[in-house]
Amino acid sequence: MPLTKLKSLIMILAAAPLFFSALSFAGISVYPISVPMEKNGAAQISVTTNSDTTEYVKTTVKKINNPGTSQENEIILNQSSGQGIIVTPAKFGLAPGTTRIIRLINIQQPQTEEAYRVYFEGVPALNNSNDKNEPKGAAKLGISMIWGVLVTVPPAAPRLDFTLDPVSREVSNTGNIHLKINSIGLCPEQLTDDGCQWSKPVKNSIYPNQHATLDPALFKGNNYRVVKVKYFNWTDKKTGVKEFSAK
Repeated sequence: MPLTKLKSLIMILAAAPLFFSALSFAGISVYPISVPMEKNGAAQISVTTNSDTTEYVKTTVKKINNPGTSQENEIILNQSSGQGIIVTPAKFGLAPGTTRIIRLINIQQPQTEEAYRVYFEGVPALNNSNDKNEPKGAAKLGISMIWGVLVTVPPAAPRLDFTLDPVSREVSNTGNIHLKINSIGLCPEQLTDDGCQWSKPVKNSIYPNQHATLDPALFKGNNYRVVKVKYFNWTDKKTGVKEFSAK
């Protein structure tokens, strides 16, 4: 599933056998659902429960290959492999009405931005749970809710760069982090926004070594000499603009 259409909350409905005394819910919530890793290789996620019983949660880390394309796919990472990111703790319990901070650690900074998805799933119990109050012989989950958090890992030396062919409308990301386009401007003159007509593209995120063709509706008219692209750099939280000749 492309990142631009990420559904961060996945609900899996499980059929409950007739002998279940009551239907219960995996009462956890996760925030935020998209996390940029800091330059120091760390990030945090909050997991909260409003349940009146102890909730148990396990995590799964998957690396996203070919993000934002029709070839996008995920592969499960072994937390002991020494690659990718580590979630600590990987399994945990939440007492009623509590919040726990989960830490993400990047083992080694990549040369090009990487994307991961960390899944948080409510489970009946942990393998190493010693909770004496846990009911035995009854399943706790009737509906299992799985939260998927998108995690982006910056390269050691982030570089944002791209080209635009105004004729073919193709944008090529030549940098090593994903490009987020805020708006496209058709302008009569260089170095000024006077007289520019601005539009927002539907597809606004382009990942390293990827290409995207912009909607022809963004280029209506022929009375412009310059095409301006306003963008956002997620690694330094700054905006910028790049100009291209329309001819």
